[in-house]
Amino acid sequence: MKRRERWINTFLEKAVPNNSARIFKDGTTAFPAMFESIENARETINLEIYNIASDNTGWEFARRLAEKAMQGCAVNMIYDAIGSLETGDGFFDYLRENRVKLLEFNPYAPFITKHWGWFHRDHRKIMIVDGRIGFIGGINLTDEYTGSNGNGKNWHDIEILIEGPAVKELQKLFLSTWSSKGGEPIDTSSFFPKIGPQGDVALKILGSKEMKDKWVIRRDYINATKNSRNYIYIENAYFIPDRGIQRVLKNALKRGVAVSLILPAKSDITAVHYASRKLYHRFLKWGARIFLWQGTVLHAKAAVIDNIWSTVGSFNIDRISLLHNLEVNVAVMNTHFSEEMKAFIDADIKNCKELDLNEWKNRPFLEKLLESIFHLIRYWL
Repeated sequence: MKRRERWINTFLEKAVPNNSARIFKDGTTAFPAMFESIENARETINLEIYNIASDNTGWEFARRLAEKAMQGCAVNMIYDAIGSLETGDGFFDYLRENRVKLLEFNPYAPFITKHWGWFHRDHRKIMIVDGRIGFIGGINLTDEYTGSNGNGKNWHDIEILIEGPAVKELQKLFLSTWSSKGGEPIDTSSFFPKIGPQGDVALKILGSKEMKDKWVIRRDYINATKNSRNYIYIENAYFIPDRGIQRVLKNALKRGVAVSLILPAKSDITAVHYASRKLYHRFLKWGARIFLWQGTVLHAKAAVIDNIWSTVGSFNIDRISLLHNLEVNVAVMNTHFSEEMKAFIDADIKNCKELDLNEWKNRPFLEKLLESIFHLIRYWL
């Protein structure tokens, strides 16, 4: 059996079959779908989020969650202490007063919390409704992701809604964090309903955990890249790949695979902006095409390879996501879904400017210096 066939068979053996999956672009389309799912919830809502803000978007979610909790629906939420650092205490008090159970992940208490670390964050963005519907992606619950007509910043991101047996894996991931971090006892009797086939999509929930499986998402990226034949699209907000990922991408280019990187022209984190740009010359020299997103902040974390494998989630291709954060991606082995993902990214490319190697070589010396400094700092965090 050829290597590519072995990879596909191994993926399918470990994947959960019979799911459906829908792609949502930005908060302007994802939030209404999430609101509808909350409204229709009957028994449980579990939310694990890096940043929920006390702004218009955050309060809209809070009111809806509180309303369902007061109606008797079990609502549980994990939020990251640093990701939601600027969220007012009154916001969380409101949720508690309305029967929403909360767990603050890794509170800011470096002198009293065992194994505390600034970079040890829960970076996941998932919501599970009634154990049947799962949302997964890179979208935080803040105004940054809403349209400008709602005083938002219209950040660009991708969210996936899955229905089917694989939702069970998302639920298990949520519960593992809730229990390991000392969340108060919750009734899980209705968390895992029996779910029949909802579609033809085979997928894996790739969740990095605190003490194990930190490399699970990276491994899937590398295995898919090693088995690529035609093309690789990677759209990522914070792209600072380690040497292993650089090597498999270089080897793919040597095999004649067309590698396209869709990256932000500007970033919400200055250090990442410069650190990532340090690698552009290397990839351009190897033959990759780099497209810089010209819209508002690009926050997506997605990839698609050969109309067969694709992934979306919270995982940035950098050391912080790899070594420090709790992350989760969904990896899909399905031709139709991958074609949709490719069409989605192709549409993004139309809003990008492609880099030219010769022009890039001639950028100002100060930019090159800042790139080297920040790359060195960021690479070793």
